[in-house]
Amino acid sequence: MVAVVKTEEGQVLGAIISSELKEGGHNFFGDANTCLFSLEPQLNVLRTSGLGRNFVYLNTKNKFHPIGLGFGGQVGAFRFWIGDEMKDCYITKSDCTYSPGRMLQTMNEPIPQGPDPLDSLSGLTTTVEGATATSSSSKPRADASVSPPSVESSLTANFLVPLNVKELEIWGTGDASTLEQQQQLLKQQEQLRQERRQVDKGRLLDSNFDREFLLGGTFSRAKGPEAPAV
Repeated sequence: MVAVVKTEEGQVLGAIISSELKEGGHNFFGDANTCLFSLEPQLNVLRTSGLGRNFVYLNTKNKFHPIGLGFGGQVGAFRFWIGDEMKDCYITKSDCTYSPGRMLQTMNEPIPQGPDPLDSLSGLTTTVEGATATSSSSKPRADASVSPPSVESSLTANFLVPLNVKELEIWGTGDASTLEQQQQLLKQQEQLRQERRQVDKGRLLDSNFDREFLLGGTFSRAKGPEAPAV
């Protein structure tokens, strides 16, 4: 089975699911043959790493857990997440189940690093040498209170990338035997539906209560024309 997502920006990514897509509640399922991929703007395949077993997550009923389709990571922090009604979708850089790597080119920007100590020392030396020129200029106190974004916030923004999902398609895959099994399953389901629709009239006659109160008029007439109708 293949799940393919297209974003508003034209990016195409998805997952190949080697097992049956089934309701798992808050539990993961699947096997190591599952993988993640991206097609646009570049081709990239992320196979399982062998470290984790959180392959596929599907929940459509349990409102106490995230509702949607997820891959890898853990509940609430998936590697690839498609939320309910295709909202709040995202991808992350790494997890234990799938190989590390960035699925989309928008994640290929270098991770921001902290300031180099040598650069700070060089800047301090320059400031001391030009103390006279620096002291003659004044800056508002408000500028001194403005600090650049922290490295932690930059790393968080780089680790998780939101997705604006436009389309979602799920394709069934398999060989001739898989198709035959599917047809047999559909046939069994149809037989069960037909059995539920049919009423076994013979079972209604098992007791005198059913005969008198459910079909009393019918059996009264069967006794003869003088029998009173119920």
